[in-house]
Formats: sequence, structure tokens, C-alpha cells
Amino acid sequence: MKKRDFWIYLGLLAAGLGIILLSLLWETRLSPLFCGIGGGLVGNGVAHLLRYWKWSRPENAGAYAAKLEQEQIDLHDERKEMLRNKAGRYAYLLSMVLCAAAILAVAVLDLLEVLTDGLVLELILVAYLIIQYGAGVWFYRRLEQRC
Repeated sequence: MKKRDFWIYLGLLAAGLGIILLSLLWETRLSPLFCGIGGGLVGNGVAHLLRYWKWSRPENAGAYAAKLEQEQIDLHDERKEMLRNKAGRYAYLLSMVLCAAAILAVAVLDLLEVLTDGLVLELILVAYLIIQYGAGVWFYRRLEQRC
């Protein structure tokens, strides 16, 4: 792995720790949100640093070279590229339907005065994001099995 990647991952870790420290020292209404963002950066930085440590060890050099070669093959394989494009299109179409349903759901909840705070809207958007990601992966795997 490149030495530049190590510094990027270390920067992610430092930025996350800095954001968490700042949110703990400077209490505002947004502190929990900043703690979450900082925690995400810390988790991402730690995961990437562990991956860097694993693949930069001399005994894993051959396996890492094979992994990079397979990634390049997968990235430029025409069939897999077509499947990724098709899966992305299906996920996009699903997202359009889900977005319309979310708008309708929020409008109904607002008219019924159920939506008094933003928590319900946040949960709907989080569910939407998770479904969108999962749908893209599911469509790709399904298309890969068929073709």
C-alpha cells in the first residue's frame, strides 16, 4: 500500500478525535451530531489503518499483489461494468419511487400533526439511505447470478 494512504487514514483518525474533543468541550445542541460524525471518522480511520497494517506486512505482499490484480480485472471487465450500470439504474428507479413515497408519508404525518419534531423525518431518511444502498448491492448480485 502507498505511504500516502497511511497519512490520509491517520488524518481521518485525528480529525475524528478532534471533532469529538471539540464537541465534548464546547456543549451545544449539535454536540451529539458532531460526536456521531467524529465517531464515524474515528471508526473509518481505525479500520483503514488496520487494513493498511495488514497489507503492508512483508508476508502479505504476494496476496496483496494478487488482490490488486483481481480488482483491476473486476474493474475493467465489460460484463461486470454492464452489470454495475444496470444495477445502478434499477437502484435509481427504486429511489425515485421511495422518494415519492417518503414525500407522501411526511405530508400525511404533517397533516395529521404526528410530525412534531424532526426525528421521524430523520428515521425515514436513514431507512431510505439503507434501503438505497442495499438495493444497489442486491440488484448487482441478482444480475450477476442471472448473466
